[in-house]
Amino acid sequence: STRATYKIAQDIDLIPFVSYSEQYYKGAATALETEKRKDQQLRAGVNVLWDISDSLALELGYQYVKNNSNSALYDYNQQVVNTGLIWKF
Repeated sequence: STRATYKIAQDIDLIPFVSYSEQYYKGAATALETEKRKDQQLRAGVNVLWDISDSLALELGYQYVKNNSNSALYDYNQQVVNTGLIWKF
């Protein structure tokens, strides 16, 4: 995985990221399948951090997940939006 931080204003950071992983499982995903499950997952997204004060930041983020699996049950696309407060002490 990789990520970088870009300061786009004095109090705002832009943090894009991307990761790729492969998971190999010991058995099939369901009793009806015979092949061992294998997943390939790509994650990409961006977070924005806004320093409200020296000890408080607001985080906004978006993440896209593409999970390719040889089991239809675990083959999916996902989009996640998050927000949060970060307290630094």
